[in-house]
Amino acid sequence: MAICLIKIYLICIMAINVLPKQISSYSNRPIIIPRKFTLVANYFGFNLLNQLNNEQSDDEIRKNILIAPLSLTATLTMLHLATNDGSPANQQLESILAFSMANISPDRHRERESLRKILLKTNDLKNTRALVANQTLKINLDYAQMIQDYFKAEIIINQNPTDFIVNGSTLIEHIPESNEAVMLLDAAFFHGIWLHRFDITNTRPSTFYGANFISYENVPFMRLKAAVAVVPLDEIDAAMIELPFKDQRYALYMILPSRINDDLSLIRRAINPWYIETSIRRMDVYGKIMIELPTFGIEAEYDLRGTLERMGIRDIFHQKMANLSSIMTDQENIFVTDIKHKVRMEFGENGIGPVDSMYTKKRKSKQKSKLNINSKSAALAFDHPFLYFLRHTRTGTILLIGEIHGF
Repeated sequence: MAICLIKIYLICIMAINVLPKQISSYSNRPIIIPRKFTLVANYFGFNLLNQLNNEQSDDEIRKNILIAPLSLTATLTMLHLATNDGSPANQQLESILAFSMANISPDRHRERESLRKILLKTNDLKNTRALVANQTLKINLDYAQMIQDYFKAEIIINQNPTDFIVNGSTLIEHIPESNEAVMLLDAAFFHGIWLHRFDITNTRPSTFYGANFISYENVPFMRLKAAVAVVPLDEIDAAMIELPFKDQRYALYMILPSRINDDLSLIRRAINPWYIETSIRRMDVYGKIMIELPTFGIEAEYDLRGTLERMGIRDIFHQKMANLSSIMTDQENIFVTDIKHKVRMEFGENGIGPVDSMYTKKRKSKQKSKLNINSKSAALAFDHPFLYFLRHTRTGTILLIGEIHGF
């Protein structure tokens, strides 16, 4: 076992230090400085990722994580627009979303227009957003119209849970019982086809070395030899690659630590919106590199009330403190019971998507593999914990971010 781990570690180091000839550099690309709601979403996303990890015990098996920062930012902004200016609830939301740092206008019309622009630019991220309430709740018609126009949010009043289904999964388990309570739902998925597709005949089982020295056998690994962008991140003892999608409007970035038994904590502490953009500009495209990636499906669902309270959003969850007067016409003590977030993704040879369509139905093939496993080309094997994020290339907006620790 020790020999295997040492061998894999050496392969990772060789992949960075013995790369093929450089073809091109990203240094001549336009500089992207995250602004407005791109900065808000990215900053909030990295902070939420850290918080979700902090809530896991060091003794337990690390959980895989997948969140949609932009989608959640839109849902929280929808809630922010229901608070009274200057109230503690209003200020807590502005603080956690870093509105001041991102220079978000205090003018509410400009606020929602600014967010709508970035949502339109990144409309390949599909969202289902809803405000759920008891049938006795009287919704302010202006607010209801606004969240439908700007956030594509549904208003759900006293419906059966089976009436609200996303990708075959029920999102509502119960309707708030209180006449003064609402619940927010946020679901997201993305569908994209790789620019360089993985050949199914090269997919074969291998071992994934998870956190806490737990090994997972017979994990299907895709293999690809292609010219991809790579950057060594020596300051965090890792490397990052870019896998673009077919239209090149989006790309998946994957950060792989050199150490096998890595909990990703060093990477997590280092990354922020500016570090990511600086690292991407340092990327170089090399000759064909062998990439090995596990195929996986992940369905993440979070009840975020406790997590958001620990991050500093407290008042909206308490009846006498929420101050969500804009939601109702004649009721003042409106509060939020929970914010549910759900993201589902399949990661396969064709690309990524919300359902099993990304997987080729028959993984076994009688065709001989075209991949030369003994090639002298550098290899980057994602066979131990790694961090990944989906980014809109023109704005730098991060749509999905997650971590894989095991199977």
